[in-house]
Amino acid sequence: MTMIMHALVSPEDAIVDRRRQDPDNLPATRPGWRWLPEERDDAPVNPDTEVATEEVLTVEEDRVVRARGKRALTVEELKAEVARLRWEREVAGIEVVIAGETVPLSTARGDDRQALDSTYAAIRDGLRQDSATFKFADLTSRAVSNADMRAAVVAALAHIQACFDLEGLVAAEIDAGMITNKAQVRAAFEAS
Repeated sequence: MTMIMHALVSPEDAIVDRRRQDPDNLPATRPGWRWLPEERDDAPVNPDTEVATEEVLTVEEDRVVRARGKRALTVEELKAEVARLRWEREVAGIEVVIAGETVPLSTARGDDRQALDSTYAAIRDGLRQDSATFKFADLTSRAVSNADMRAAVVAALAHIQACFDLEGLVAAEIDAGMITNKAQVRAAFEAS
């Protein structure tokens, strides 16, 4: 006995019942009503342009098609992707030159960002000597001159501001209809 999904369809093509049933033993129906087999027919969802939604049942002449629904991405969903990419870029860090050597500088939020702010404030307010020790993203501590530290902090702040500027530019292009999918969002970030 093969059990398959069937839908009871009214004369107006409304689905009023669904059940797994042996096709040879379906219950009798009233005139004009019919049992139709259900078939799954999912078109793939393109994650760059669509979002999967609730399942949709469609009555055709000889079957009921059960398919995953999908809809286009909204402006808000595209902007959420922009914010996610900005965040990744913002906290990825940068490389700076300290005493002629290139070192990684963390731009992550939290303690790393607070250390940069505190160090810059100490330099600005004259509270630091000519140099002090600073721990970098590679976990090495180095003596850093005030001039090098000021340059590093300015570079970090410029990096962070550039990330927010790019987010605003890409969001404006979404609003203008120039960017309509995630692939274009990624391309805008990769191009800058």
